[in-house]
Amino acid sequence: MQEPSFVKLAADAVAGLRADHAIYCRRYAELQTFPEDRVQRFRREGHGKPESVNMKEVLKMKRCVVSMTVIVLLIAVFMVFLGGCAKSKKASISLGPKPAVGGGAPESGADRELSAEIDKDIDGMRSWLNTLSPSDAKQLEETGKLVLSYTQLKTSDPEHAKFLADYVENQRLESVKRRKDAGRPLRPEIATPHDPDTIEFTKTAPGAYNVKITTVGGIKEMHLVISNPK
Repeated sequence: MQEPSFVKLAADAVAGLRADHAIYCRRYAELQTFPEDRVQRFRREGHGKPESVNMKEVLKMKRCVVSMTVIVLLIAVFMVFLGGCAKSKKASISLGPKPAVGGGAPESGADRELSAEIDKDIDGMRSWLNTLSPSDAKQLEETGKLVLSYTQLKTSDPEHAKFLADYVENQRLESVKRRKDAGRPLRPEIATPHDPDTIEFTKTAPGAYNVKITTVGGIKEMHLVISNPK
């Protein structure tokens, strides 16, 4: 049976770090005795003691190199593990019950459609909270407030920037419809579309969150309760 090479033993020891600890221990023990076995065979082949001693020193050096390699790899694996744990650890947003829309009273077709739209908006805002970055979630949980700029969102989070802009435009159109239905003149701030400026998430109690959207050129403030207290 062919004797395993020194390189294969080292590779097996390294593989043991990521696979089976028992394999690692067995291979490491083989590495410890490997130089002595090679020296004995070297002597049996007729080489003199000085040569054997020299061979032994060479093998000892190789064993040291392999041992250091194993230690370095072990440290590297450990650091990668710590890095993965740090990335996976996020500040969580714990939402309370979703607010009921419409109050349970009978609604006309138009009112049901509006309630469905509001319910959809609440779902979108709750989903946004659940996907905040760890730093933003931490700020909201620790300070009770998080203000995001629409201008920055267009670059850093285009999906939610579009959601925010669509929400503001839908609110404007709903205001226009109500005033027209009532025969009232349109106010300048709702007559034309305006981009939002900021969205502010506020934590008012454990599990309770509100949203305030500011549009300087249009509807000054829009408020929406998206989570009730636990």
